[in-house]
Amino acid sequence: MNVSVTLDQKSLDNTLIALKTFGKDAEKVIKEVVNATAYDIETDAKMKIKADDHVVTSRLRSSIHAEREANKAFGYSDLLGNSFDGGLYENFGALEAIVGTNVEYGPKIEYEYDPFLSFAAEKNRNKFIQRMTDKLNALINKKG
Repeated sequence: MNVSVTLDQKSLDNTLIALKTFGKDAEKVIKEVVNATAYDIETDAKMKIKADDHVVTSRLRSSIHAEREANKAFGYSDLLGNSFDGGLYENFGALEAIVGTNVEYGPKIEYEYDPFLSFAAEKNRNKFIQRMTDKLNALINKKG
């Protein structure tokens, strides 16, 4: 179960122009912003699970994580000491990251009770756009 943040067309166009203009420097900046946002989404999703009192064994909360590289394992434990592999095993590009959980009851909490991943993604949408704008503008000013 994953959630995505989508840019409007103007923001996407500006990002693509910056990539072409600044090459590897822009890729580095974009990856930094994507990663920072993924971690913010992870943190906010975990906080939402706790605030909504969905923590019994802590398995769901502990399983939520950001992946910066595709197809990585992610080990975690619940409060009972049980160990799990929470790897999402998704393919994604070099300038992407994903946040999610593979706990089988995660979708039930997300879609039938209180959304936690979509809540966290939406909460971070404007921060992501502002962070990306600021970093790309700083890169433009540095190169200009």
